[in-house]
Amino acid sequence: MLLKNKTKTRALTMMFVPHYDSPVRVLRLSYVAVYMILVVLVLSGTMVFQLVFRYNKMQANIETLRQGSNRRLVDLQREMIADYAGRLSGLENKFAVVSEYLGYLDGLGKDVLKSSGYILDNNGGDNTLALEQMAVANNLKFEHNPKPASFAPQAVQVLEKVSDDVEKKAQEHARSLAIMQSYANEYNDLRERTPTGWPCEGRFTSFFGWRDWTGTFHEGIDIVCPEGTPLHATASGEIIKAEWFSGYGLCVDILHRDGIVTRYGHCSKIMVEKGEFVRAGQVVALNGSTGNSDIPHCHYEVRINDKAVDPFKFPF
Repeated sequence: MLLKNKTKTRALTMMFVPHYDSPVRVLRLSYVAVYMILVVLVLSGTMVFQLVFRYNKMQANIETLRQGSNRRLVDLQREMIADYAGRLSGLENKFAVVSEYLGYLDGLGKDVLKSSGYILDNNGGDNTLALEQMAVANNLKFEHNPKPASFAPQAVQVLEKVSDDVEKKAQEHARSLAIMQSYANEYNDLRERTPTGWPCEGRFTSFFGWRDWTGTFHEGIDIVCPEGTPLHATASGEIIKAEWFSGYGLCVDILHRDGIVTRYGHCSKIMVEKGEFVRAGQVVALNGSTGNSDIPHCHYEVRINDKAVDPFKFPF
């Protein structure tokens, strides 16, 4: 008697029966392979769910940041408007003082002309009362019906005193104007060397501060605009960097004043050279996507003593 040993195979067999005259197809998978397929499907589904969840959370964080940045932008604009209003009020007060000096000098000039008219009147009019009033006003002795020899010294003395007074006030006026000019020059230099506004027009996509979705600190703001868009200096200063700089790609740094530096990153082309002095509004580079960048945008930074600060703290 012939005995055959039968072994059981732990497998799953699937048969595919077509509706036409094609042969039946048989697919046999071991339980291990089935388990592996199930594990892969479960892991894939879990990963897809996590990716969708993280993406939705990232979009919510971006929207929250945008809303917070808009509120902060409004608050900063109000502070800057109040600051400029205070400065303008101070300038108006100083100009009011100068205008008062001018009015006073104008009055003195009219008095001199009037006095000279009485003294030098050759039309035969009676100048006695006017001269007497001038003498009393200037603490001078006046004689009625003076003789020509005694009349001239009094008139000359009155004119000399008035002339000295006018000259003194003119010197004070000149000093006031010089002080005002120095104030104006200082203010203009301060305004010219203080970063103001943005290097280009575009859409803000990333702001200053921590990024929740990456866990990194962003030291500037990102402004998305077409490649080749001119990037303007936000203040006057000296070019201290105009080269490829690590993840910034083609980068331009401008030193302004008191250790304030503005940085323009990811440029496609640099339009200035190191050591060159540029004015506020001058084109220093063209927008691009060099370095660590996915889309054309300008990475704009403001640094004070090599420490990044929020660009929104400056006027715009």
